[in-house]
Amino acid sequence: MKNFVTLILLSLVSLGIYSCSKDSGSPVTYTVSGLTDVSLAQGESDVLTLTISNASSYQEQVSLDVEGVPTGVSVSFSAKSGTPAFTTNITLSNNSAAIGTYNCTLGVKGTQTGTRYYKFTLIITATAACGLPGPYAYTQTCNANTGTENLISFSTNGSVRFANFGAQGWTVFAYVNCGTGVMEVPLQSVGNNTQVSGTGTFNVDGTVNMNYTVVNTITNIETECAFTMLSSN
Repeated sequence: MKNFVTLILLSLVSLGIYSCSKDSGSPVTYTVSGLTDVSLAQGESDVLTLTISNASSYQEQVSLDVEGVPTGVSVSFSAKSGTPAFTTNITLSNNSAAIGTYNCTLGVKGTQTGTRYYKFTLIITATAACGLPGPYAYTQTCNANTGTENLISFSTNGSVRFANFGAQGWTVFAYVNCGTGVMEVPLQSVGNNTQVSGTGTFNVDGTVNMNYTVVNTITNIETECAFTMLSSN
């Protein structure tokens, strides 16, 4: 009877050891460093530089993937797979994503140990500056006027305000899309029986081009105008 009890105890201990080993998962053969949360406004990009280091005498090839990013955000890798140790740059670009906070994961799949997931947060903000504040110098205007411009950005509705629109002293607001580089001036009054509206473009080299229409609200005469601004930064 004593031998029987001893045998049962030994069996239970063996089962417990086996269960603990099974629940511990596959051994880690690598470590991941450099993963951080990311915040992007419209048109912005950020680069995560990750280092995949070897953490074992055993080596395996691993592949990387990112999940959970919203529509409008693109993800690219300088190296999507490799054998540790290696470094990769992950570029996240916000083209047109909706404002919000997104829970994302980096998946690292080993050829032998399976996939492990690493969490990070992606925040899409409403900033509408797009690098536009200036100061700018008018290089071409409808009436040959010259002057400077400092744009004020409003993140709540994605717009900027001109204080000297077209070098004519008009205060005008425009909606901007940082992803496409398009600026739209809705029809609005600038005083003295005058209204303006137009569309324009801006780019990373600091150039703003605008085509706009000036309307005399008494005579209904329309005048087509254009201007170019260059950043002095």
